[in-house]
Amino acid sequence: MGKESRRRDGPSFGDLVDALGPAIIAAAFVILLILMAWGCHSGLAESACDVKRLLPLSIMVVPVLAFVAAIWAVDFHNRTSAAEVTKVAYAKFGPGPRIICVAQDGNRATWYCRSPRWGDDPDCRPANVSVTGSISIANQTVACE
Repeated sequence: MGKESRRRDGPSFGDLVDALGPAIIAAAFVILLILMAWGCHSGLAESACDVKRLLPLSIMVVPVLAFVAAIWAVDFHNRTSAAEVTKVAYAKFGPGPRIICVAQDGNRATWYCRSPRWGDDPDCRPANVSVTGSISIANQTVACE
């Protein structure tokens, strides 16, 4: 059924990025604020604290931080767990034979769910998880990879 999950002794790189992503973005924003405050209180001329100088810097840095946050959310953030996808599959198809869902990519956006309820040689029903966390499972079966 495609990629099999492998047990690892420690956290994966994806788990590390998922845990540290928001902290890195917040730290960058705090560093920006500290540098702006330091420039105003370090004995520099009053013109260094002028809003006319700080506003363009802020306008340049905030979109960069927003872009980095968007890239993290789309490409690196682990979107959901197998338990949540399986729960949605049972809610959609009702009780019955066991459903097993396996992630197909690193950020857990694409899943394949397999169950004997869909035939003797069960194919998979693809499930997709959006950036916002909503889970949608297709009604038609596809060949498992």
